[in-house]
Amino acid sequence: MVQKQLHITRAQNEALKRQAKERGISEEELVRRILSDALRIEDNDKQLAGESESTRQEAIDGLLDSTRELAKGRRLTSRFR
Repeated sequence: MVQKQLHITRAQNEALKRQAKERGISEEELVRRILSDALRIEDNDKQLAGESESTRQEAIDGLLDSTRELAKGRRLTSRFR
């Protein structure tokens, strides 16, 4: 990931905090989702979002690899098995 710093209004900050809390996700994750949605809409207009099936599969595989890496060394308690 790439770190970005940006300025937002107080109203945007309050809405971001509220919606992230309501969804049970971090503010950073909410911003990433909002950006992804907005950029896909723009990309569709430019016909850049025509991702191939292999590109989507690579993204899924990358996500699964990251998830497995995060899970290493962590055990679920018996009530979650």
